[in-house]
Amino acid sequence: MVAPPPGACSSNARLSPRVGYRALDTSRWNNVLRPHYPQLRARGKPAKVASIAVARKPVICLNALLRPAVAPAA
Repeated sequence: MVAPPPGACSSNARLSPRVGYRALDTSRWNNVLRPHYPQLRARGKPAKVASIAVARKPVICLNALLRPAVAPAA
């Protein structure tokens, strides 16, 4: 695995907080995210951990969509 060049932001640090706040808000209305939080709470996760997991779910999906398609090295 090759490290990103200096100064490159590989984790989308500027994008994550903004999307996370939106995710928490839309988790009340989004039919995909809505059941995720109660499932985590039923499994015994603390409220803060469950909230972060719900916020991260769309961020992870966006990162997968934005990631450049790179063929695996054989």
